[in-house]
Amino acid sequence: MYLLGLFHNVIMQSGSAASFWAIDEKPVAISKAHDFSSKAGCPTTTSKEILECLKNKSVKELLEAQAKLYVCYQKNFLLLN
Repeated sequence: MYLLGLFHNVIMQSGSAASFWAIDEKPVAISKAHDFSSKAGCPTTTSKEILECLKNKSVKELLEAQAKLYVCYQKNFLLLN
């Protein structure tokens, strides 16, 4: 197989960057980033501090922080807190 050895790690994702839930005005996006950072136990003072803290979190910690942002599932839509 030609791809053997080319990839060491991957993140499988789906969806579109043009989806309604993926597009926010800058103030809303910043607010959501601060909410996520806070739920992950990271500071919310600067982007650099947020990034450094999140990079040191485990996958489990990041998934737990993400789950805290979600209120419930309703049919095919995910409602955000």
